[in-house]
Amino acid sequence: MKLRTLFFAVILVCLSGMVLRTTVTIEWLNQRAGNYLPRSDRTPEGGFLDGKWRRSSAGEDARDLLREEVLSHGLYQYLLAPLLFVLSGICMQCARERQEKLLGYFGVIVSSLAIVLMEYREYWSSLG
Repeated sequence: MKLRTLFFAVILVCLSGMVLRTTVTIEWLNQRAGNYLPRSDRTPEGGFLDGKWRRSSAGEDARDLLREEVLSHGLYQYLLAPLLFVLSGICMQCARERQEKLLGYFGVIVSSLAIVLMEYREYWSSLG
């Protein structure tokens, strides 16, 4: 394996790990918060009945943890997941060895899952 190929593989593994970790964490926290996302309290004007999604005064409940995860890592998914998809596609096309192709397929699957979930859960618009 060439140094360039190894560097590309390390980049794909790191990106896949970050995207997969964020996706799984948000889904787990969303389940703990009573499936809060996607928000279903929209008004006809496009806002939310509860207003903006703010931190509760009670402290660290499940919705607060979910909000912090969406703010800190979930919004980065809009950049990282498409980047992972493109890089994994390039890896699949240019791969000469079986392991490289498998890494590309894994990246495409992880990024596709992340893109579908971030669009379905509406990370960006749920913040208000």
